[in-house]
Amino acid sequence: MRHLSQLEEQTRVFINDIERNEISPANPKVSKIFSWFSGDFKKELTIIQFINRYSEIQINEDADIDYMKYNWGLNDLP
Repeated sequence: MRHLSQLEEQTRVFINDIERNEISPANPKVSKIFSWFSGDFKKELTIIQFINRYSEIQINEDADIDYMKYNWGLNDLP
């Protein structure tokens, strides 16, 4: 299932991108996408558990998540 590997790799890239997320153990600030589409991320896991699956830095389970202002310019093609 190559498409699953590509999806997981892109998820890792997105979560660890410091322009889109500021991951820290106690005060994570993550993309507004995680708020807008929380139902998609929380089907089997909490948002923290989902992010921790792909993040280089692990978020504490009891951390309060803040959502960053979405930068619509990130969607512009170079």
